[in-house]
Amino acid sequence: MCRERGLRLLVDGVSSFGAETIDFADASLDAVAATANKCLHGVPGASFVLVRRAALEQAVMRAYYLDLGRLARLQDQRNTPFTPSVHAYYVLVEALRELADEGGWRARVSPNVAWRTCCRRSSRRWCCALTACRRASRIRNCTTR
Repeated sequence: MCRERGLRLLVDGVSSFGAETIDFADASLDAVAATANKCLHGVPGASFVLVRRAALEQAVMRAYYLDLGRLARLQDQRNTPFTPSVHAYYVLVEALRELADEGGWRARVSPNVAWRTCCRRSSRRWCCALTACRRASRIRNCTTR
């Protein structure tokens, strides 16, 4: 729809980044905002915006704290304007390694789909037990006896 109207697209990927494909080759896509937690399995406290440099050059910044142009210039200098949540970024690095080790977002989505399907078919009690077990041991298969 944006492409048809010649509009630029900003994707709110907070809940889906790391669990869906994003076509970065699509010229109408200017930026994706996301967070380290949710599908990346990091911790709250680290968020990021992947943005095209051309979009930054054309953008009008109206806020000091989220001035993406200024943040990009500081990043180019390997600097930050504020003290970051350092532990959250270490966790993000490990979460990205874990995502790669698991086979990427497609591999991560597959057990979640199986888990949701199992919950829909099972009783609420079983679903709660499965959730606790899944969190504790990161099970990959959904089986019942």
